[in-house]
Amino acid sequence: MKFIYSIPALSILLSAVNASPIDLPPVFKRDLDLSLTQSQCTSSGSQVSCSTSGSSGSDSCCVESEGLILQTQFWDTDVSGSPENTWTIHGLWPDKCDGSYDANCDFSSQVSSVSDVLQNAGETDLVNYMSQYWLNNNGDNEELWTHEFNKHGTCMSTLGTQCYASGTASNTNVVDFAKLVVKTYQGLPTYQWLAKAGITPSSSKTYSADEISAALKAGFGNDVFIGCSNGAFNQVWYFHTVQGSLLNDDLVKIDAVSKSTCSGHVKYLPRQSN
Repeated sequence: MKFIYSIPALSILLSAVNASPIDLPPVFKRDLDLSLTQSQCTSSGSQVSCSTSGSSGSDSCCVESEGLILQTQFWDTDVSGSPENTWTIHGLWPDKCDGSYDANCDFSSQVSSVSDVLQNAGETDLVNYMSQYWLNNNGDNEELWTHEFNKHGTCMSTLGTQCYASGTASNTNVVDFAKLVVKTYQGLPTYQWLAKAGITPSSSKTYSADEISAALKAGFGNDVFIGCSNGAFNQVWYFHTVQGSLLNDDLVKIDAVSKSTCSGHVKYLPRQSN
């Protein structure tokens, strides 16, 4: 994935890398074919969503009309099969530039099973990866994948079925969505960024929301959203705009638009034994 950094963000990232590179687990090194369908866009490829160049009136197949893309992650402590030392995928969400969002945008493009679509497309390795790192905290994993595509994936304008060349296999946009979810996630090692700052799960210790935010900003290069429930830190959202179509795979990192829900000192609880 190609990210576009501002000079300050790039300086932060290079400084962190030069100081002491983090040791990434296999989840972020796994050899998957995450190549996307080639975009049909040409002239709009340089337009960035949520900018003057990507304003209303642009071709919605070539500029993401919602504007923002959020890569969201869970830290669940009681989900069977959760991987060690790795946050898991929640989803990839298209939000409007002000942080609001639409949902279930195209009922005609919804599917009954993302897993079946991927298996029929020969994406067995991708399904196996998702089964390890895209876990449902309240039900079957496949239900979560299908929910996320139907609710959020159908609102990604540049993945609309009308944006693909004539003769493209049906549900190719579903395959591209799943690959984008995984590819974006693999570039955001939340656990390792936190651990580098000395922030690791503990049943007794607490951490300030400010130090959690600072650790993730040092890794990502921009402010992120951190979410808490019942005084425990359990969500991270990474915000981006998009240059051209999502199929170009050019996400631009930006500061979080939504206000974090963690404050003061919070728990970062260890996972229960699987």
